[in-house]
Amino acid sequence: MATLTGQAVQDRYKDYCQVSNSNSGIDATKRPIEDGEGTASKLELSTTVVNVISGFELNDVSAQTGTVLKHEVGGLEFDASAIADGGIVVGTASGTMAIRASALTAGAAGFVKHELGGLEFDASAIADGGMVVGTASGTMAIRTTVFTAGAAGFLTHEVGGIEADISAITTDRFLVGTSSGVIGIRTAAQARTHLALGTSAVIDTGTATGKVPLVGTTSATDTLAGLAETATQAAQETGSATDKMVTPGRQQFHPSAAKGWVKFSVGAVSAANYNVASITDTAAGDWTVNWATDFSSANYAVSVTALLTATDARLVFARAQAAGTTRIQMSNTSASLTETNASDIFVTAFGDQ
Repeated sequence: MATLTGQAVQDRYKDYCQVSNSNSGIDATKRPIEDGEGTASKLELSTTVVNVISGFELNDVSAQTGTVLKHEVGGLEFDASAIADGGIVVGTASGTMAIRASALTAGAAGFVKHELGGLEFDASAIADGGMVVGTASGTMAIRTTVFTAGAAGFLTHEVGGIEADISAITTDRFLVGTSSGVIGIRTAAQARTHLALGTSAVIDTGTATGKVPLVGTTSATDTLAGLAETATQAAQETGSATDKMVTPGRQQFHPSAAKGWVKFSVGAVSAANYNVASITDTAAGDWTVNWATDFSSANYAVSVTALLTATDARLVFARAQAAGTTRIQMSNTSASLTETNASDIFVTAFGDQ
């Protein structure tokens, strides 16, 4: 490019580029780039657009021919001017694509045809309940007979299906096989017959004493297996039932069961316990057992004893009790509270909670 140094405008103005805009320069309106004489080029500019009107090249190779966009490396080209509703872009040659209206072409009335590997069916024949099934190699069609009406209440099948008379279904009925490829509704008694359980709601226990009901009232006895009911807390507290099973979480509600017990050191440290929240060390020879679950009142029995470390005379007794606590004391023969020559205290309580 020649330098403009020392050149007069009148000698070089034809080589200057401009946009004709009354000396306002480039703005939002797209205008062609012109030389000093007003000869327009193929390039248009605005503040938002750069446009090549025609003849666009990349590396001296035309990149635009009509409405077909070309590519440099590895791209695909197609004539976008040919696209229409329903058209499909398909490969036409190596590195080339084009719009084909015939990729899906009309066949007989109601049919959509295919070029390669597709399936066709007469969509005009579809109705409520119809199903699309294969009719020939590469072909499908609507068939209303996939499920066809049989006897009253029955649905029949074409291949491998199972039929049942659903019109007979009511409460407490079972669906069972009735013959090859067929199922039907059966009553509870009929279902038990099919399961070899007999026709009544009982099952043979294999003993000479009779049968045990499968459902309903309890039936277990001291000599016969059967259904048994678990004991409630109220049944345990009453303590008279002989036909109920006791579970681990409720056995302690029986009047004969200890509601709480503990072995603790004279320092008020529990070695083992049941239903004891804590031990309060009030003074030497004076402790309070705090029950985790309170008794229903202060009317419960307490048994107290001690483990001595030497032969000595000691009195261990319950000093006071409330629904949630029992106060334990130990004294010598002079009635003075002491814990000398003792290592542990044992407390057991019985009563209602």
